[in-house]
Amino acid sequence: MAWSSVSLQYRPGAVTSLPDIFLSYAREDQVTARRFAGALQREGLTVWWDQSLDAGESFDKVTEQSLKDAKAVVVLWSKKAVDSRWVRSEATLADRYGTLVPVTIEPCDRPIMFELTHTADLSAWNGDVSAAPWRAFMEGLKRTLGKSALSPAPSLVESAAPAISAVASPPSGRTAITWTSIGATALLAAGLFLYSQGRETRTPDDAGGLPATTATTASASIAVLPFRDLSQGKDQEYFADGVTEEILNSLAGLKDLKVTARTSAFAFKGTDVDLRTVGATLGVQHILEGSIRKDGETLRITAKLIDAGSNGQVWSKSYDRPLNDIFKVQEDIARSVAEALQVTLGVGFGSQPGMTRNVEAYDAYLAAFPLTLQVAPEARRRAIVLLEQAVALDKTFGAAWLRLASAYRGMTGLVTGDAQVWHQKADSAIENALRFAPETPGVHSALAARDIDQRRWREAAGHFKDAPGELSKPGAPAPVAYEQFLMLVGRSQEAIVALEEAKARDPLNPQAAFLLAVAYSSVRNFPAAIAEFERGHALDPSWQFLFEIGAMSNAMATRDRTELRRLLSAQVARGPSPQAEFSARMTELLDRPPDALMFLREHFREPSTPAAMVGALAQWFAYFGDSEAALEAHSLALKRGQGAGPSTWYPVMREMRRRPEFKQLVREIGFVDFWREDGWGDFCKPLGADDFECQ
Repeated sequence: MAWSSVSLQYRPGAVTSLPDIFLSYAREDQVTARRFAGALQREGLTVWWDQSLDAGESFDKVTEQSLKDAKAVVVLWSKKAVDSRWVRSEATLADRYGTLVPVTIEPCDRPIMFELTHTADLSAWNGDVSAAPWRAFMEGLKRTLGKSALSPAPSLVESAAPAISAVASPPSGRTAITWTSIGATALLAAGLFLYSQGRETRTPDDAGGLPATTATTASASIAVLPFRDLSQGKDQEYFADGVTEEILNSLAGLKDLKVTARTSAFAFKGTDVDLRTVGATLGVQHILEGSIRKDGETLRITAKLIDAGSNGQVWSKSYDRPLNDIFKVQEDIARSVAEALQVTLGVGFGSQPGMTRNVEAYDAYLAAFPLTLQVAPEARRRAIVLLEQAVALDKTFGAAWLRLASAYRGMTGLVTGDAQVWHQKADSAIENALRFAPETPGVHSALAARDIDQRRWREAAGHFKDAPGELSKPGAPAPVAYEQFLMLVGRSQEAIVALEEAKARDPLNPQAAFLLAVAYSSVRNFPAAIAEFERGHALDPSWQFLFEIGAMSNAMATRDRTELRRLLSAQVARGPSPQAEFSARMTELLDRPPDALMFLREHFREPSTPAAMVGALAQWFAYFGDSEAALEAHSLALKRGQGAGPSTWYPVMREMRRRPEFKQLVREIGFVDFWREDGWGDFCKPLGADDFECQ
């Protein structure tokens, strides 16, 4: 997950307040840098590194100040780093400040001035934080940091930043917080990842960070690893990922073949993990890997099928074709793999329905995908422009219509106002998909999303029932859409069963881990919830903020102010932002409920406050014991277009649900009619023919 500095002043791994570690690396070594950053964070250290700036932009005032503030500067020496004047400059300054901790990540000749500096050799390190070379490196790093003890891989709660010693009181009078800029944060905090088309998440870059799996290896099973971009400009990663996904989708259409879900397969993107380890982790017998080199209108694709047990090559082939042959090449690869595995081909094998044969439209579609994964509204808007180009070039491109519908709908939680306009655009895009390519995979989940927006629960449930296999396929547009629907309508126990099945299909998906944790929390199984929060955080440390928000809901329910204070402090420690300002204020007011309630009341009625943020404020009202205000804020969030959310069923909202007015609210939402027809959930039960109660 990439946090944008526009919508949320936080980037993965970035801290702005006296970081322990400044990580210096060459742009080409970003994958390895991410591995180091994740491992250092698991050691309980704060790490400043920036994976969004180009090399020429990195050595600015912010970077230089962070380098000066850091207690240690870890320089990752590689052949590219040696040639980088930015890395050399950062190493020179660190040496001047006495904070230099150099590491070799591949054999190379370091700049002559650093040859006499002791340098740790971690060129063969695969990310295992228990490995002897890593522990030896950490001992030296501890001496530089002046820390007496560091424990590897702390838990989520333990890794939260220390409680701040003092929070400056705001000026007298009302404290203004720019809610617009943290509306997206609150949306995520509420768990509303509804129906994002094929959401990709960056999972650990090392085998050491991957959880053990108990999956058994199926004989006809395969994982399709992301093809590498070997283009000269290294600017075709989105194209390589898209080709990989289409091959995966083609293979997923074979009835006798088990195909690992996209998220888990992409967990190994950019790694050098032994393929036998990959096979054991994912529970597959075979692995398909390859590379793509795109040069103008020519294309070279190399694919290899590997036996994960023996690491032996089963089949390989290279394709040198014009770019407009890309679709035929994808089909050829999928067919060859199927034949090599002696899998019976399903009827209609070939390009999946709803795809395009227009190369320009396909390229725009692939280029839009990474942008749809970002929170920033401007990134989503660029994605929308590209997707609109794709469907303009090919109006029968059903997959692009559905992804465009998802992008439109996603804007409603990221900006204030105009929610209805975006919903209308999304509905129109779905109608075009139905008109031009009704068999496009994902159309049922898109229709369900439309019905949920309009609170047509019965119709939404019907779409899920009409497509029992659509949402369980490896390339499914929304692999946990049905589970989210169950949580929305108050059926957490059912959701837990379904999410555990999703976890088995896609064991490295942090989104599924988050939802499973929220579901467990809803039924007050707090140990299981914390275990899932921590598992998900280990899968992808860049989700730490979101998992902290989930853990915060647990702390509210259990009235654990110590843990709550730690989690709030972790938000403050990331540096100046509206979220940090709000968290700092709540930290100060935790022991002063009357003042806290006054602070909350001042803000939740502001017209500029996004619906999702109002919903988050409702939880704080509930925590401080004002169930009436909690219900008012929750109702206001619904009126502003948020829709019902899992937060309705959070344990901290229990007293709110017991209010008579809440019964009227769920009637207005349409839940009661749906429950009477389709079955009641975990939190509300019928009392005779005409009444009910909620807990």
